Amino acid sequence: MTGQIDGKGIVPEVTYDAVSETLLITGIVLTPTDRLVVRLYGDEDGLLSRRDRKRETVLKNAAGVRFAPPGCATVWPNRRRDGR
Repeated sequence: MTGQIDGKGIVPEVTYDAVSETLLITGIVLTPTDRLVVRLYGDEDGLLSRRDRKRETVLKNAAGVRFAPPGCATVWPNRRRDGR
């Protein structure tokens, strides 16, 4: 990882949590007019995790769908909170 503030190189503290797949970059102080550039580089395998995300993708997409009770063949979309 490399970083720059207004074109000047910086060396921020970087921590990666593999469990949550979160990169934490600390030690950077900016003013409203500063321009921050962060470049991430991976090894030959790239930056993407090889973890299979099918289950979480299906659960996320299915969260917005309501199915009829057992025995009914009807599927309907979620109603808005105001009942419409």
